[in-house]
Amino acid sequence: MKRQTILMIVYYAYLVIVVLLLTYCMRHISGEPLLDPLSPTSTSLQSMAIMYVLISIPLSFWGFSRLIKTYRQQGIDEELLAKRHFLLSIIRMTLLMVGACACICLFLYIHQKSMLWCGAMPVVAYCFCKPTQQRIDMELNQS
Repeated sequence: MKRQTILMIVYYAYLVIVVLLLTYCMRHISGEPLLDPLSPTSTSLQSMAIMYVLISIPLSFWGFSRLIKTYRQQGIDEELLAKRHFLLSIIRMTLLMVGACACICLFLYIHQKSMLWCGAMPVVAYCFCKPTQQRIDMELNQS
């Protein structure tokens, strides 16, 4: 049941990204970007988004595996471990999708292709979060 919930979250996140990109297509017809790409504000926003993405991707994967390993070493029961696995999976996916959505939104406002590529990195990393039953069992039962 939890695997299905995680899969639904994955599909909803992809739906949000598709809606954002469709918004860009509709807005691109109207022309001008809302922010000047060379202004200090847009440069600062782009730098923050890039830093967030570059930090959040390895941090989410490392933190997830480290916490699951710590919980297994503590010897907590399987039901509680499964609940924590579910919660950590949601947190990991949220960290990745915040970066993707922020970069795509900046792409909508600034029209810089670098933000689109920066938004694609968490989406690709997000593909590795999609759970299969075999993967969940492996993560929960590893020694």
